[in-house]
Amino acid sequence: MNVSATRFVTALAAAIIATSGANAAVIVASNVADYNIRGTTTDTDAVTNDGKFQLGRGTVDSMSGTGNVDAVYVFELPVLGNAILSANLKFSVVGENQNTFGSFANLSVDLKGEGFQNNSTPITSFSGSTLIQNDILDGDNFKSSVSPTFPTLVETDTSGDAALANYLQTFYGANPGYAGGSFVFFRLDENGSNVFDSVRLLVDSSEYAASTPVLEITTIPEPASLALLGLGGFLIISRSRRA
Repeated sequence: MNVSATRFVTALAAAIIATSGANAAVIVASNVADYNIRGTTTDTDAVTNDGKFQLGRGTVDSMSGTGNVDAVYVFELPVLGNAILSANLKFSVVGENQNTFGSFANLSVDLKGEGFQNNSTPITSFSGSTLIQNDILDGDNFKSSVSPTFPTLVETDTSGDAALANYLQTFYGANPGYAGGSFVFFRLDENGSNVFDSVRLLVDSSEYAASTPVLEITTIPEPASLALLGLGGFLIISRSRRA
């Protein structure tokens, strides 16, 4: 590529960035309405009093009884100008709480979409769950035999990203004039079998000081940006042919 062509491409790239600035990824931190849930009993405070949610089995603060303890992340949906291109959800495992005989070997956590609301009141019925990613968190990675390190970042993989983008787009597609004020709920569903009581992983929440769950949404570039990119390609080809 000659000097003039290089300058042209550089200028084109700058123009594309200038016209598509509104399409940069939108990053949303989880809301203070995040909560732990067992059955229909919820605890919206970070139950270990330092911003960590518990995930697994055993007694957790006010949520006495037996059965799985799940974590639900709540995000306020941003106003988007264009359709969603991709999405990603990140959270961190920040510790563990297990008894002497406990084992994470059978602990398995799925990520599920639990719905959209115009308020952040906890959702406690999960009959309409949408699976976003199976086994987003595998207990085998946190057994003492593998010497796990904390914090450990966990995020949706390629297939999870696609399912997440599709799930979010169902809301925006149904609400083309959305102007803000609605929330989406994602549940970390601990559904492993034969997990001992008091076997729990600790995950971050909106109240954890060191990290916060985040939802990242990227939209499709504006038509003007795509047109400019197409024009640039056409001009580059024309210059090459003349050369």
